[in-house]
Amino acid sequence: MAEKLSGVEGSVSDILEMIRQNVILLVGLTTVQLRELLFDSEVRQVAPGEVIYERNDFSNSLYVILQGEVDMAFPSSDLEREATLIASLDPERHVKREAGEFFGEMSLISGRRRAGTATAINSCVLIEVPRLVMARLLRLIPEMRGVIDSALIDGSMSALLSSSSSGLREIAARGAEVLHFRPGDVLFEEGDDPDGLHLICRGSVTISKNQGVERNTVMFLLKEGGAHEATDLLLIDESLCVRCNNCEKACSDTHSGVSRLDREAGPTYQTSSGSQLHVPTACQHCENPKCMDDCPPDAIRRHSDGEVYIMDNCIGCGNCYSNCPYGVIQMHAISAYRPRGVLWDLLFGPLLPSRTKSPGKAGDEEGHGEHAVKCDLCRDRSVRKKGVPKAACVSACPTGALVRVKPRDFIDEIRASDPIS
Repeated sequence: MAEKLSGVEGSVSDILEMIRQNVILLVGLTTVQLRELLFDSEVRQVAPGEVIYERNDFSNSLYVILQGEVDMAFPSSDLEREATLIASLDPERHVKREAGEFFGEMSLISGRRRAGTATAINSCVLIEVPRLVMARLLRLIPEMRGVIDSALIDGSMSALLSSSSSGLREIAARGAEVLHFRPGDVLFEEGDDPDGLHLICRGSVTISKNQGVERNTVMFLLKEGGAHEATDLLLIDESLCVRCNNCEKACSDTHSGVSRLDREAGPTYQTSSGSQLHVPTACQHCENPKCMDDCPPDAIRRHSDGEVYIMDNCIGCGNCYSNCPYGVIQMHAISAYRPRGVLWDLLFGPLLPSRTKSPGKAGDEEGHGEHAVKCDLCRDRSVRKKGVPKAACVSACPTGALVRVKPRDFIDEIRASDPIS
């Protein structure tokens, strides 16, 4: 502990007492709980001008400032520009955080990208608390949850009403109420009288208008099929697909004999131009991944580029398998794998393991443990030729039928399906 806190002046006992007295978020912790938090966290020394994280990063740790000051830069909204009618408005809104305060709570709770950029103003000492550690404390200590909720409301009000006085924002925040909804609950219906403004702290909400969207169209995929949560969609153009199954073979050979792609499974949708798009069963790397909510060893991580991946310390509990609403995570026995070739198949036959297993007892009939597997966008695959797609399934498609797209690429489809906009 002394080595971890070497950047802070004083004995370990003095530092712990200073944290408990000065950091409002940690006031309710016992000495034992505070020590456990520090053991599970990283104490960082940050130089002046150093960027701690950038806007749109996919990190979700919480930061507590022990020493120094941090500048938080957020983009000014279009609504704010229109309200002030000042064309030269600074494109960024700055908030200063000082010793004893914390930041990063928005991504901690929502699981989404960073809303702004955090930069050290001077020399700082920070405690970086992993999301899993904070989630455990928030369940145990209701007072800590209240502090985080208040910070979320204050931050949201500051973003919406930044040109208003702090007193007005405080009044608005004081009247706010934190509500929890289950999947499928209706917040309000079309035609209801407005009763307030809803700020989404965690999860996602689908807002729909009754325009008669047909079930088998791409617009249905965007509204009801989960694409609104996706950051990366795998699509197959049915007019180009020749059913060679090279995509699944390439995925299997890249991932130790276990394909993370099921080409035949999944729905098929029709675009406004009449073409057929098939959505195979593969991870779409959600903006707010449900699989990360309850992973005891914290084995599911998100890279700064957005891909969600599972590390080797997975214990095979099956929580992610159960929590994934799209059925793209498999539980598979851990076993040695030798890449198959033509000679191997001729001599011994294909020895690939079965593709999907249900979670149950850790281990199979041969005594092997199980491990959760899913698409990781081939993050460890090296690309030899410039311009060749990194994803093995895409690069193996001989006709170019298989593509990876961002949901934002469907903006033209949305406009074609909604002539009013």
